[in-house]
Amino acid sequence: MKESLNGINRTRRCEGVTINIDSNGDGKIDETVNSGASFTAYDYDINSDGTFNILDLIIVSRYFGKSASDNVKADVNKDGTIDILDIKIVIEHFGGIHK
Repeated sequence: MKESLNGINRTRRCEGVTINIDSNGDGKIDETVNSGASFTAYDYDINSDGTFNILDLIIVSRYFGKSASDNVKADVNKDGTIDILDIKIVIEHFGGIHK
C-alpha cells in the first residue's frame, strides 16, 4: 500500500530490524542479528505502534509550531514545520490499523 498526498510518499517498506550486540560492554559489536521480518512503516503512525490514534495526534500537537528538528517524526509531511497540515494527515488516518 503506497499513498501519496501532494506527491509526498506516506509509506516506506522496511526490510528487517538489525540489532547490534555488545555483550561485554567494551564498545565493540560482538554479534549482529537481523530479524528478517519486513514491514511497512507509515509516516502518520508517529509512535510506530501499528495504530493511528490519539497517541499519534498528541505527539504532533505537542510539537505544533516547532521545527522538524524538534521531532522529525511529528513533521508528517516533511515540509520542515510541524503545523496543521501534519495534524490533518494524522486525523485523515485516525482509527486505522496496520500490521
